Amino acid sequence: MKIKTLCFLGFSLEEISLFLDAESKGDFEYIGTGFRKRLAQTRLEIGQLQRIEGILQGACKHNGKVMELFKMSVTEPVIKEIPEMRVISKREKGTFVATIGKLIGEICTSVGSLKTSETV
Repeated sequence: MKIKTLCFLGFSLEEISLFLDAESKGDFEYIGTGFRKRLAQTRLEIGQLQRIEGILQGACKHNGKVMELFKMSVTEPVIKEIPEMRVISKREKGTFVATIGKLIGEICTSVGSLKTSETV
């Protein structure tokens, strides 16, 4: 194996050293596993680059919307396990100052009535 080729393929110097050691020992299974891992990483990078390409192509087609790129979130959604919980919500139209006190009072009353009905 040539170091220059492995470097071009994106392997770190540490990985290259391990590959050369594995080659000298005839451990081609280790080398194959390393190559498959790098292939999977490369495919992920290609997917990310394709998403970037699509965003940039869209921005180029819509000259007036280029500034929207600066407001975009590029984080991937994360699914998390959370414990079960009870949730209470209320909605009201109006200004924050006018409605927040009223809504908090109504929610506190609802929670208080739940607690007293549980103890009975």
